[in-house]
This record gives sequence, structure tokens and C-alpha cells, in this order.
Amino acid sequence: MDDHRLITFAQDLVRLPSPSGRERAVAERVQEEMQALGFDRVWMDEYGSVVGIVEGAWPGKTVLLDAHTDTVGISPGVPWVHDPFAATIEN
Repeated sequence: MDDHRLITFAQDLVRLPSPSGRERAVAERVQEEMQALGFDRVWMDEYGSVVGIVEGAWPGKTVLLDAHTDTVGISPGVPWVHDPFAATIEN
């Protein structure tokens, strides 16, 4: 994955509302990216969790990545230079 694609994917995730219990849009975006990256199998289970499998070419250890997709709210009154869900890039 090149840098631009990775940054775009991260921005997409930041911009999608995903409070606890309403993460489906983020899960769908993750599923889409896994499919585009060529994962061998990708599906969303009955709980809304995305599962992706890349079959290894050689025998060996298995790697598992497990992460949550929900976000917490923004504290009122906290000063932000940019909208925290705008995914603004600033050098």
C-alpha cells in the first residue's frame, strides 16, 4: 500500500461517524479496503465485525490483528485548531 492510499484510508475512517453501536459505515469501509488489497476471504459477521484472511504461501505462525472501530465523543469546550473529525493534514 502506498503512502497516499494509506493516508486516504485513514482519513476515510476518521471522517466516518462511529460512536459505539453505530460502527457499520467504518466496518464497511474496512471490508472494502481488504477486498481492494486482495485478501483471500473477507466478510462481516453477524456482530458487524470484519474478518479478513490472507492465506500464507508457507507453513508457519499465524498473525492476528484485532482492533475496535468505535470512537468516543469529543469533550465540550476543548479547543481544537481543526475539526477533530475532518482528518486535516497539517505539516
